[in-house]
Amino acid sequence: MKSRKSQIEDSLQEVADAIGVELTREYMPHDHEYELKIRLAQIPAPHGFTLRIYDNYLSWKVELHLDVFTAPLISTMQSRFEERRLGLESYMELARAKNNYFNLSINGQSEKMSISEDWNEINLVMAKSYFSEESEFASLSAVILDFMCIILFLIIEDTEWIVSNESGQEEGASYSDTVKKYERSRYNRALCLKYYGFMCRGCGEQLSEKYGPIGSDVIHVHHVVPVSKMGGSYQLNPIKDLIPLCPNCHNIVHKKNPPIELAELNELTGYRSS
Repeated sequence: MKSRKSQIEDSLQEVADAIGVELTREYMPHDHEYELKIRLAQIPAPHGFTLRIYDNYLSWKVELHLDVFTAPLISTMQSRFEERRLGLESYMELARAKNNYFNLSINGQSEKMSISEDWNEINLVMAKSYFSEESEFASLSAVILDFMCIILFLIIEDTEWIVSNESGQEEGASYSDTVKKYERSRYNRALCLKYYGFMCRGCGEQLSEKYGPIGSDVIHVHHVVPVSKMGGSYQLNPIKDLIPLCPNCHNIVHKKNPPIELAELNELTGYRSS
């Protein structure tokens, strides 16, 4: 039987794999049974942030902690927030619905407030309860995934991160950048599947039931609005604009241009979602 630390490691790796990032971890002594810090390896200290995770009684709590020299990062977050506010709402709506506590504040104010001044600070706290040993680590993966998707939405370009490759500089000093490519579709996909699960919305089939464990994670995510029609200003909603389809159904919907709509696909397969 795996230890609790091993199960925590599995949960962290599940999130990292889902959104295509590398997460470093640091376990800390504390009154809680476990308290740890994780960070994106791609944005090293002191220009990035950590997520502090607390193992409370029947609950996981996650808090955002910024590094010392993060003025450029906060400025980027403000720009992304203003550009993508409508798209971000779908992430926050899902986070509120799936977790027991959610609070995003900017300069000490709720994210619903109109923030006209420059950002000086941003705080995000989320918590998710669990009620059994079976759900404990699934809850941990779920709350970290929700948390990371919101943060990533605020810091990355449409297809790339700009991250510092130097450390120890004074705030405001110039520093060279390296560019690493990451498609936002990785965490849009993760959120879509977290919401709908791995059952095909076209025919109702779940490949794990047909093929066993080897088929458990096999599913395609279909863009309801074709990517070619989105344009640079389109703000994708991972719940309304993406649906999981099995490979067969995904192939069928693209037999026409524009693709077959879900209602027509359901007519073809005879599947009716509850």
